[in-house]
Amino acid sequence: MAVSDDPASDTCDAEHWNRTWHASVKGTRFEDDETRHKFLSWYTKGSCSSLTDFLAGATTAEAAALITAIETRIAAEAKKAATARTVLIDQLADGVRQIQEGGGSIDMPSDAEIAGMQDDEIREVMDHVRKTIDLAHEMDAA
Repeated sequence: MAVSDDPASDTCDAEHWNRTWHASVKGTRFEDDETRHKFLSWYTKGSCSSLTDFLAGATTAEAAALITAIETRIAAEAKKAATARTVLIDQLADGVRQIQEGGGSIDMPSDAEIAGMQDDEIREVMDHVRKTIDLAHEMDAA
């Protein structure tokens, strides 16, 4: 057996680990070639930016560690994005509440509406809320 998935083996099954990489990153920014190259360059401290080249010389343990690293990175980015979205929605709710408390008429989008919105759409609604608050402050000052 020339190539094995036995951790003690000299080289990994590059085809298997290449497929594993692509399955792991599907639907993420790491699916992009340039982003993959940047990640590999970072991961290998600049010694390699090609997945094919990395796997050609990697042991099974090294290939598995690469997959663990990318999955950990993807999970961390997803958690950060979810937290940022929660903060954005909370800011929107605070702005709507501020307008309502000031006697203005504005409704908070429903949870279902927010769930269907992209972050940039939520930011657009938030911009409208901020402009409404600013206008109210200007009118109060006048």
